[in-house]
Amino acid sequence: MLTDEIGRQLHDKATRGKSLTSEEHKLLNKWYDKQDNAESESLNLSADLKTEHTLQKQIDLILIKIEAATNQIHKLTYENRLLRNDITNIHSQLSERTMAQAI
Repeated sequence: MLTDEIGRQLHDKATRGKSLTSEEHKLLNKWYDKQDNAESESLNLSADLKTEHTLQKQIDLILIKIEAATNQIHKLTYENRLLRNDITNIHSQLSERTMAQAI
């Protein structure tokens, strides 16, 4: 089994220009592959986290827009209710004047 310690030792030996046996070369290449895979996974996780963060920001922005639209709808509903009451009052006043003039 190839441990990180053995891989580091072989890497150190190779980078210092010392000779490696063919078996050591095979082990070192396996260790390099293992390191490359770990790095790739780390980069993919990082990309996934960035994507997740970006999506969460977009969701938060959409929720803010929905809340603003909801507040605007509530405001318009209230204003419409006031206008309907005003129209009802004006109709009543107009009916009273029409009745008064008819008499």
